[in-house]
Amino acid sequence: MAKLGLILDKVVSLGANDIGGIEFGLADPEAAKDRARKLAFANALAKAKLYAEAAGVGLGPILSISEEETSYAPLVRSATMGTAKQVPIEAGSTTVTVQVRVSWEIK
Repeated sequence: MAKLGLILDKVVSLGANDIGGIEFGLADPEAAKDRARKLAFANALAKAKLYAEAAGVGLGPILSISEEETSYAPLVRSATMGTAKQVPIEAGSTTVTVQVRVSWEIK
């Protein structure tokens, strides 16, 4: 990231007048999705235990597990990297989202 602004500045100074398609993403999105899947399931289990306790019942075996469509999207922050002498590149982060639906038998 630190050198990208300098590289783009050089490309423009060499005559490029149309630059597009620069994308930022995860090197290994599946690993990030797998971590999100584990967290999503842990969250579903914690909520199911809470609801079962509140209802005075117990959780039985899992009947089904399904995953909603997952995605990750770069989010741009307002901070600018680089100096005024180079093309500004916005710093950002990426959010990975996973939704899981789990059904348990109630005892």
